[in-house]
Amino acid sequence: MPLMAEFQHRSRTPDRRAAHRTRLGPSPEPAETAAQRAAAPLQRFLSTPTRAQGQAARPVLRAATLQRQEEARLSGARDVVQQQIGALGQVTPVQRHAQTPLPARPVTPSDWVTVMRHRAESVEGQRLDTRTFGA
Repeated sequence: MPLMAEFQHRSRTPDRRAAHRTRLGPSPEPAETAAQRAAAPLQRFLSTPTRAQGQAARPVLRAATLQRQEEARLSGARDVVQQQIGALGQVTPVQRHAQTPLPARPVTPSDWVTVMRHRAESVEGQRLDTRTFGA
């Protein structure tokens, strides 16, 4: 039993050599430790665990990847269409429709559409004046 009491006695007293060694080591910068002590309470708000960051960023990164893939696909399709247009060469524009004669007195709805279309085409690109058209 005396050995146990001796052991307990040794564990309670500080090791003077260990304390002496820590004093001899390089001392940290006082400003650095003060800054660390000041930032310690805020650190839990500033640091986000890596796993949580990955989970939060995963949908955004996936959307960015899909967008890049879609842009690459569209760019390839656009190149193919432009090559086809280049292969066609100069093509004359197609006439919309043959000019139908204007009916003197429109009766059917299609006659009225024809008259109104002709009036709209005749004033296209001009400034409209309400006094001229009797609004």
